[in-house]
Amino acid sequence: MTAVRAAQLFDAIATAGDPGLDREVRALAHAPAEISREVAAALRAAGVGDRPRITDLIHALALLWHDRLEEAHALVQQRDGDGDADFLHALLHRREGDYGNAKYWWREVGNHPIFPALAAWATGHGLPVVRQDGTFDAGLLVEEVRRACAGTRPPGPLILMQRLEFTALCAHLAGFPGAG
Repeated sequence: MTAVRAAQLFDAIATAGDPGLDREVRALAHAPAEISREVAAALRAAGVGDRPRITDLIHALALLWHDRLEEAHALVQQRDGDGDADFLHALLHRREGDYGNAKYWWREVGNHPIFPALAAWATGHGLPVVRQDGTFDAGLLVEEVRRACAGTRPPGPLILMQRLEFTALCAHLAGFPGAG
């Protein structure tokens, strides 16, 4: 699998522009049934195969991208203790504005394989979410999102960071090389 195929998989499920940092549902976000069809077709086209865990988690990722937080929550809750599901759980609670719960789920994630890519991007874009030892700190990112949602920090770089979280996790889940 190549980086191009990873991008194609994500592009197939991540339509309607970038989601916001909060729980707002965008007018162009797809309905859950449409998302299910898109995910199934995208996974077939990417050659990911029939892997229920991967299918469920990429489906949850697509639902979350399309602002369908309740539906995404139902899927990730079924896989508590799975680091990738916990990652999605943390993203979901951060989008809900439940920042304490988001931090809890980030702690449950532990050291995720895509964190180095997130740390590198954040460092290159001046986001203060990297510890002195160079490791990514998702709790600091939660605080930056809280500030942006309160209007005390520009949201632009955080929306781009969120896109990276989604794309890198999608590639990781699908098993694409270099995905973390």
